[in-house]
Amino acid sequence: MLKDVVNMSNQQGDIYFSENRKNVFLDIKILVNWKEIKINRIRGLLSNDRIHISCHDHNNNHIISNVSPLTDIERLLTCFILIFAEKILSDEQYLYIALDYFFSPSEDKFKKVYSVFLDRPKHLSYFITYEDDEIFDLSNFTAFSSIYEIFKANKINEKRIL
Repeated sequence: MLKDVVNMSNQQGDIYFSENRKNVFLDIKILVNWKEIKINRIRGLLSNDRIHISCHDHNNNHIISNVSPLTDIERLLTCFILIFAEKILSDEQYLYIALDYFFSPSEDKFKKVYSVFLDRPKHLSYFITYEDDEIFDLSNFTAFSSIYEIFKANKINEKRIL
């Protein structure tokens, strides 16, 4: 799931950021009914040091958290993607380190990405909550995938030059 989101295949999801780059929004669509609880979509919003998560069924109806919360590991994965995207958006050097890894992965590049990711955290702690659907409005957000597409185009041009 993480690979599909970062690669922006648009089959699993996308990441958006507000114009001031202070908020990051994650919208993951799950193409098949997931487990027995039929979660079909996970949305997450990172705003400063707060992460809000909501789940939706196949009709895009909000599922309240006390009925079908995500397990800890699934919630942490959503949080990691949001924090990772925030780091990329707030640190241009990290953008190139991270996307260079995704363009041509290697173990050494992964170690560098991980090291730099932990080197200068934006916040030392995050507050994670489930939230109702009303706060998730994409009108003030821009697709993060456009940054990835620009990076990919630059990499292709660099290879042509070489």
